[in-house]
Amino acid sequence: MKIYIDSSAYVKEYHDETGSDQVHHIFENSRKGFDVILISLWTIRALGQYSTTPPT
Repeated sequence: MKIYIDSSAYVKEYHDETGSDQVHHIFENSRKGFDVILISLWTIRALGQYSTTPPT
């Protein structure tokens, strides 16, 4: 199954908050090869704003 996630879902994988359990399940299924996680380039760019290192 292909599952699209946005930046808030991606963050829930690394920061426990409401809804994190469902996101952990999605990522675990992806690691096992059951699901494919889709994320937009726009989301990746937005997440880069929180990086502690400047882009290259």
